[in-house]
Amino acid sequence: MRILILYPFLVHAKPANAGLIRVYKLVRYLSDRHQVFVACFCSDTEKKFLPYAEPVRQICQQMVVLPLQHGPGRVGRYWNFVTSLMPNELMVYGAPEMKSAVSRLVREEKIDVAHVYYSYMLPFRPALQCPAVVTADEPLFRHWGSQIPFATPLGKLRLAVKVAKWRRYELAMFQKFDHVFTVTEQERQVLSRLLPHVPIEVSPGSTGTESFFPLEDVEEEPGTVIFVGNYQNRANIDAANWLCRSILPRVRQVVPEAKLYLVGPDLPSSFDKWLKKGDAVATGLVEFPDGVREWLARGAIFVCPVRVGGGIRGKVLEAMATGRPVVTTPLGLEGIKAIPGDDVLVAATEEEFARQVVLLLRDVDLRRRLGERARKAAEVYRTDVAFAALERCYEKLIGGRATGADERVEEWSLG
Repeated sequence: MRILILYPFLVHAKPANAGLIRVYKLVRYLSDRHQVFVACFCSDTEKKFLPYAEPVRQICQQMVVLPLQHGPGRVGRYWNFVTSLMPNELMVYGAPEMKSAVSRLVREEKIDVAHVYYSYMLPFRPALQCPAVVTADEPLFRHWGSQIPFATPLGKLRLAVKVAKWRRYELAMFQKFDHVFTVTEQERQVLSRLLPHVPIEVSPGSTGTESFFPLEDVEEEPGTVIFVGNYQNRANIDAANWLCRSILPRVRQVVPEAKLYLVGPDLPSSFDKWLKKGDAVATGLVEFPDGVREWLARGAIFVCPVRVGGGIRGKVLEAMATGRPVVTTPLGLEGIKAIPGDDVLVAATEEEFARQVVLLLRDVDLRRRLGERARKAAEVYRTDVAFAALERCYEKLIGGRATGADERVEEWSLG
């Protein structure tokens, strides 16, 4: 098959968040079996990763990377916000240059099926004159809606408008695809109620738990609490902030030696007050998966206090596969087949979360039992299982129409 992957961020070999890891692994998996084409954007902050996109280019038939434009200024965004039904983000991601590039790829390369990831790439469905599927990895109307309870009164109003726009747009566009995938059963149920005639099924996103396993040669550091995230993600920033501000102080009232490591890139300067006091240690960017796996092995426990966002939390699966005992929120466990209390500990409030962390830090036997059960529960989240199901869907959609040219087209562009 000749498969086109559309992604709103740079696809590269040093991914630091679950969504990018899934797409990178999908491209690798498919390229061993089919001819894969990739079209994606690259923002200014992602340009430092361009050298790591070279390995992706080498396994693809063709990779087109376009610079992500900044879009209109504050006045233009405000005007669009109050006068248009279209979400502001589409003023940036709905680039005509990408539409032309996608249209050319489909036409000239005789693409059999296209796979669109994330709603930012929905504007390019009309350019896909071929069967197409979309992975609604955290529909944006749900993502923004989850942040409303934590916003200021004015923020609640702005978010409500944003949610309404994205809900209208996403539901209209999802109907134009041949198949819709979600990564959790909860999201499938939500979309199925709203779009009863659209084929929607769960395709669990996997970051490849086969890459995570206990490291016998890495010694656990007593009292260490690990959180992993890309801190350009609002959900991770909120989780880390809640952890430093409200949860960790309660833990240290009982376990004064508790130490928090915030693993991952782009931690905002707003965290400096905790870093300078020694309340937390920031690692910056670490190698995936080796560096992440080592930090997980060093930690006594892994925490994921997410309160906003959606989709499946790859970081939780990675910690489970490494054999780490996990404390997370109900949202952090969404889409993961694990039993609260047996495989992981779940807490909804800061008091309960801190209590569970203290319980694990003080009970080494409980940590061991939870870690063993978590590792076993994570075994089903393998890339080969998740991606083989996608292949079957592609094949069904094209009905045997796949073309079979073997030649590799060399193209590498930025701009």
